[in-house]
Amino acid sequence: MPVLDIDEVNSALYNYIPKLQQCRNLVDLHSGLLLPQLTKAIRKAIKHVKKCPLCCQKRFVCEICQSPSVIYPFQLDETFQCKDCKALYHKRCRRSAGCPKCKRLEKRKHLFDDSSLVGTHT
Repeated sequence: MPVLDIDEVNSALYNYIPKLQQCRNLVDLHSGLLLPQLTKAIRKAIKHVKKCPLCCQKRFVCEICQSPSVIYPFQLDETFQCKDCKALYHKRCRRSAGCPKCKRLEKRKHLFDDSSLVGTHT
């Protein structure tokens, strides 16, 4: 028999656990303990993303500068993500002329539309 039968515990208790954790985080924030914990967790997550075969597929190469170093969407200070096509670029490479991928897709769409019109006149 288990020491604590989950079915017998008042379900309202589970509603307080997140609130207690929030209070603990505030205490840790004030005491200076939270930032090192978060920094450690973020470093661990980044290390995982860069080494995991599935997660590393979310990397991008900046299409504008063609730098060999890959960039990730979580690099918020360094990158810009197009809201339409989700392509990722360095912030320093961002152009006022718009997203190169969106322009390429739009051009391809127009070429497809034009070529489909040619076939309808025969």
